[in-house]
Amino acid sequence: MKIKLLFIFALLAGFGLPIAYASPILTFVANTQTVALGSSVTVSAVLTGLEDGGLDEIIAAYDLSVSYDDAVLSYAGGTFFGLSSDTFLTSLGGGTISWNSISYDSDAALQSSQGNSFTLATMVFNTLSTGTSALSYSYHDVTGLNAATLNYATLPGSVTVNAVAEPSSLVLMSLAMMLMAGVKQRKALVVLAHGC
Repeated sequence: MKIKLLFIFALLAGFGLPIAYASPILTFVANTQTVALGSSVTVSAVLTGLEDGGLDEIIAAYDLSVSYDDAVLSYAGGTFFGLSSDTFLTSLGGGTISWNSISYDSDAALQSSQGNSFTLATMVFNTLSTGTSALSYSYHDVTGLNAATLNYATLPGSVTVNAVAEPSSLVLMSLAMMLMAGVKQRKALVVLAHGC
């Protein structure tokens, strides 16, 4: 009987606990993590989890700075997705890209138009040298519902640039040379066999 009562009290106490909500995550999404020297890579800044774990959050405004290794990557351009026409690239250079945006829509309108994730920017980088460039949010401020600061986590990213691989034509040329040597040797055996 005591165990049943203890179980019932524990169950009732559990119902009174607050619900744990998941935290949105500001992260990098790259079209590839490893790229050959001399090519380009596309990286997106994405805030995910706006509706996870019972949340119904929005992005009403943001101010972000992305840092990268400018000895490995060079910023080549991009698209900065805004909440309105007031999206500004505020700084570029020295391995940092900064931009901000603010929405003039109501919270209800933003909730109906934004989903679980929102792409804030898509950036294109050219590769300059081999190595790994860390990607990080050196500054980040996102405003959510009721003009309150949005609580979220950030995850860094990286892009690795490798040296260009030897052309596959070298392998094909070697294979052709071996085949030609085999044909020549076979021809010599046929000539010897016929006595010509």
